[in-house]
Amino acid sequence: KALAGGGHWPAAIVLGCADSRAPVEIYFDMQPGDLFVLRTAGNTIEGGYGGLLGSAEYAIAVLKTKLIVVTGHTLCGAVTATVKDVLSKEGMPTENLGIVVDNIRAAADMAVETLPDAPLVQQVQLATKLNVFEAIKKMLLNSTIIRDGVASEELMLVGAVYNIEDGSLDWVGPHPEQEKIVGSTLHVHRWREAPYSRKSMLPSSPDAR
Repeated sequence: KALAGGGHWPAAIVLGCADSRAPVEIYFDMQPGDLFVLRTAGNTIEGGYGGLLGSAEYAIAVLKTKLIVVTGHTLCGAVTATVKDVLSKEGMPTENLGIVVDNIRAAADMAVETLPDAPLVQQVQLATKLNVFEAIKKMLLNSTIIRDGVASEELMLVGAVYNIEDGSLDWVGPHPEQEKIVGSTLHVHRWREAPYSRKSMLPSSPDAR
């Protein structure tokens, strides 16, 4: 009742994947009202414009949210499909699925170019991380309120990758060129060389239970 009557003031905006194995509120251990959640296949922002960015801007302008987290996850079907398409050039079965893949293609291209002889699983892992950075970049380039908020250090924008196999969460930090993109020195946003990683809380063996 308090939440319904008093409104909500979420601590963070989270752009995550639509994959049912990656439930944002659960892996961040949050309750209703804590997060402003946006989800698309492959945690993508189509073309950099539209309702998803507008939704994030609403949370910033009206709900006064000061943190945005873009989260990818391991074994992402959308990222895997895109990497496979880069390798095979076969294309997607539907036009709209092709649009999703096109929004991940830059990350997949870079992953395959960086690791041309690596197994598919390693290429997908790298593409997943790069895709998080691509979404961050699109937010900065195509939303004035996000770009200005990051530039003034009133808003923090970082990425993370959730491991659906063991529940761990790796924080990958801001975009590597975030300062260059916004055209400002960002003291608060500078990430540690060894990013924080929340380890899995699952028991390592039956005896540990």
